[in-house]
Amino acid sequence: MSSDLGASGALAIAAAVRAGKTTRTKSPWDALKRIDAFDGTLNCFTEVLATRALAEARHVDETIARGTDPGPLAGVPFAVKNLLDIQGIPTLAGRRFVRGRTHPRTMPHLSPRYAAQEPC
Repeated sequence: MSSDLGASGALAIAAAVRAGKTTRTKSPWDALKRIDAFDGTLNCFTEVLATRALAEARHVDETIARGTDPGPLAGVPFAVKNLLDIQGIPTLAGRRFVRGRTHPRTMPHLSPRYAAQEPC
């Protein structure tokens, strides 16, 4: 397996985290490095929540350290299309006129833990 998990698929990342081959805290760094390297050209992200990703990663590592199963996709960084409301983040949905308007809540179909977090 590549040491750069950012180039790996979701199942490979989750398996590496669960097997203890890497920590969840390392996984977002790999993804953030790839975003930094390629987003200037690709222009895929309107907002990168690095602080939130790292806080969630620490929580997953702590869960694993306690011997609790963190779930099948723990350790997998993900992006949310800017069509879904996330507390504290403007939902642009391709419209420039809503820039700067943030939402008071996160859509409930995102994970309950993610929906309950304050914006970082």
